[in-house]
Amino acid sequence: MNQSYDFTLSTHVGNVRQNNEDYFGEKKLPGGHVFVVCDGMGGHSGGEIASKKAVECILDYFTRSRGENAVQMIHEAIKFANSQVHGFAATYPEYSGMGTTCVVVYLTQDMKLYYGHVGDSRLYLQTGKGLNALTKDHSYVQFLVDTGEIEESQMETHPAKNQILRALGIDEVVKPEVCPEPLCPSAGDLFLLCSDGLNGMIGKEQIQSLLANKEKKSLDGKAQTLIQAALDGGGKDNVTVGLIAFSGTSKEPTVEVTQERPSKSLFSRIQKPILILVLVLASILAAIKFWKANDTNDTNDTNDTNDTEVIKEQVKKGSSDQTTTEEETTETTIEEDDSIAAKDKAAKVKADKDKADKDKADKDKANKDKAAKDADSIRRLKNTKLVTPTPPNGI
Repeated sequence: MNQSYDFTLSTHVGNVRQNNEDYFGEKKLPGGHVFVVCDGMGGHSGGEIASKKAVECILDYFTRSRGENAVQMIHEAIKFANSQVHGFAATYPEYSGMGTTCVVVYLTQDMKLYYGHVGDSRLYLQTGKGLNALTKDHSYVQFLVDTGEIEESQMETHPAKNQILRALGIDEVVKPEVCPEPLCPSAGDLFLLCSDGLNGMIGKEQIQSLLANKEKKSLDGKAQTLIQAALDGGGKDNVTVGLIAFSGTSKEPTVEVTQERPSKSLFSRIQKPILILVLVLASILAAIKFWKANDTNDTNDTNDTNDTEVIKEQVKKGSSDQTTTEEETTETTIEEDDSIAAKDKAAKVKADKDKADKDKADKDKANKDKAAKDADSIRRLKNTKLVTPTPPNGI
């Protein structure tokens, strides 16, 4: 983005009033640039004090603020100014009832424009397509327009056109109206801040024509032309004009606005459809993912079931194989045991037979030896002479 801006602020007391109760201010800060226009009210110079104090308080708040939320900063700056003006009136009873309107513009370093207001001080945007009011008055006649009681063209001629419904300093609490989203100015865009001393004296069509006048090339020249037109139109009130002009190139489109509500940038307008599309696509993707997850789970369940069956079969087969193996092992063991037992039995039978044979042989031998011995004894008896013993004497 290669963009620059220029500005000017000017005020005039008008043709009727003795004092100028309008006040303006601007300040370049590290985070951006603040512009303020206030229109005071109240007797005994109360309007002058109220508008001046409000501008100073708003600029002071932005100077001391370290916040990054521009919308919140505008809210708090206006509330701070309200508390100071209201506190001053409470301290000095002669200024009771004093108050002021305000319109605030905050331009950030990245060329995003925020704004807020209270009362009937206005902010306009002039583009190649015309002039549009970005703010809506907090006034009784605006209420009548909103409710359909009068036409917008009747506002400036209505007897109650000076009755405002909101102002700084009147009550302890004020409700600022701040844009919810920033504007992105394009080259050629021109913003107008003004008190009702301008739009109360000349109509919207004349303001647009004077701003579009190419003979007045300088901003200061355009501002003075607007003020002079208000003076020529009667100059019944103080007139204050602030202009901020943008030049250079920008990729951001010019903001489209309407009287009722500021329109959004192109990005803001397409943001919602894109968000909806993203949400729809996300929902579809989530549904597909959920379906795939369920399908995968079903497949996994089937596979798990099949794997379970296979495992069962394998376990069953393994058990059967193990049983068979155990039976075979048992049979082999039995056969081996039978074979060993048979061998042992055969060996025992043989040993018993050998022993019996040996015993028989020994017995036969013993019998033979005894028979031989008996025969020998008989033979010796036969060869021995018998001796008849001699009886003892006297027998």
